[in-house]
Amino acid sequence: MRGWHSGHSAGAVFAALLLLASAASAEAVVTRTPYQRYVNRDCPSNSLNCIINFPVIAANYRLELTNASCYVRQRIDQGVGSLYALQLLTTKASTGAIVSAVNLVPQLIAEVQGANRIYSSNDPVTAFASAGQRFQAYLQTQGFGDIQQFACSIGGELVKLS
Repeated sequence: MRGWHSGHSAGAVFAALLLLASAASAEAVVTRTPYQRYVNRDCPSNSLNCIINFPVIAANYRLELTNASCYVRQRIDQGVGSLYALQLLTTKASTGAIVSAVNLVPQLIAEVQGANRIYSSNDPVTAFASAGQRFQAYLQTQGFGDIQQFACSIGGELVKLS
C-alpha cells in the first residue's frame, strides 16, 4: 500500500496546486479609480419634487459610493414648506425602476424669514451601481415652497471589471 508521500500522490497534489495557481492568475483584474461627480439642477417652478440623474454606468464597470452631499435652496415666500424626502437611488437606466435607496439626512442651515430655507446634507453611504444602472438624487417637498436650487455631489470609486 502506498502512503501519502508516494510519487503518485505527490504528482496529484502538484497538479492540483498548479491548477489552483493558474485559476488564480486567470481571475478578473480589477482597477479602481477615484470618482467624484457634481450636478447642479434648476427644478421646475411650483414643483414639489426634483430629480438629479447621474451618468449611466458603462459595461464592465461598477460605481461604489462612499459619500453623498446635497444642497437645497427652497423659496418659502408662498407659505410654509418643508423637505419630505431626500434620497440617493440606484435605478435601472432603461426603465427607471428603483434597485435600492439610501436616505440622506438634510439639516436646515439657514432661513431668511419669508424668503428662503437652505438645507445641506453630507452623508457617508455604502451604495453601488452596476453597468446599465445610474445613481439618482431624489428630492420631495411638502406644502408650499418652490425648489430654487438642488445640487448634489457623489464620491467613491469607479471599478473596472475585466
